[in-house]
Amino acid sequence: MMFSASELTAATGGRWRNGTASVSAVFTDTRVPEKAALFIALAGERFDAHSMLDKAIGAGAAALCINEGKEMLAPAGIPLLIVPDTLKAYQQIAAFHRKRFNSLTVFAVTGSVGKTSVKEMLRAICTAACGGNEEEVLWTIGNTNNQIGVPQNLLRLNGKHRFAVLEAGTNHFGEIRPLSEMIRPDAALVNSIAPCHLEFLRDLDGVATEKREIFSFLSGSGIAVIPAELPQSPILREGAGTRKILTFGSGSGDIQSRYRGGSPGGSKFELRFPDGRSFEISWSLSGEHQASNAGAAAAAAYGAGIAPEVIAAGLKNTTLPGSRSRIFRVNDVTYIDDSYNANPKAM
Repeated sequence: MMFSASELTAATGGRWRNGTASVSAVFTDTRVPEKAALFIALAGERFDAHSMLDKAIGAGAAALCINEGKEMLAPAGIPLLIVPDTLKAYQQIAAFHRKRFNSLTVFAVTGSVGKTSVKEMLRAICTAACGGNEEEVLWTIGNTNNQIGVPQNLLRLNGKHRFAVLEAGTNHFGEIRPLSEMIRPDAALVNSIAPCHLEFLRDLDGVATEKREIFSFLSGSGIAVIPAELPQSPILREGAGTRKILTFGSGSGDIQSRYRGGSPGGSKFELRFPDGRSFEISWSLSGEHQASNAGAAAAAAYGAGIAPEVIAAGLKNTTLPGSRSRIFRVNDVTYIDDSYNANPKAM
């Protein structure tokens, strides 16, 4: 069993009705069946899963987590875990599960531009640290970096994992802090600050103020990673408080990554560590911006105790998902597909 009935009560503060249930999984999507599971009925502006409780039972639910006042919508006889807010309960259950893994090394990644690239670089580094065994690394899948996606990824954690690399996204004030509370990282980084979501975050200082919340729940010995060459660095430093800080940059910083040129098919950069060791890395990614992302990933990995030679080896194997700088040819025309959901600064 993944969670006993008493653990679910302890995690959420909810109350049981129609008996209790221990469950082997937690799910929120009736299209993805789970046997003997707890279905959490999330409600948003455009949907309310409380209207799908019958489908959830058909998909394998052994119990339903529902909001107060929705009991009349539930089929008779099935155990109900009743909570004030099912989204909050989902996050609380994920946070409870995260705390089970004390020996896990966890990275949290946020930033206006380059989050996914840095996440994939850290994924490659952690895989190298595991001797190439990718099963020992958990990472954010796709764009699941929000209030629903982060708990979804955390609930995939199991005893095989040695590392977890999790993205945290935001477009409103107050969204990063609860993500940090769930993730509880050992190393957290802000990769960049750019004019994104200014309709809600006001200006660049507002973006930095929201992003720095990623440091809120760093472990006691945790590392905060920030860009060295950034006007908003004082805001980020203030958010890190008394925690150890590592910086990255092209011409300054604790970790320096200097672009050495390339072509659409690949490039080179030099990666220099605080002990003076340096590595020239050739990889399939191109562009100076990716060299900067490599510096961010290297700083987080170095702060978490991964050896420089392992970091360099891992970076060489980085690949990016989806339509990110994907190059292909059709009828003698070379296409660069960069059509993922990017903001103007990323483009």
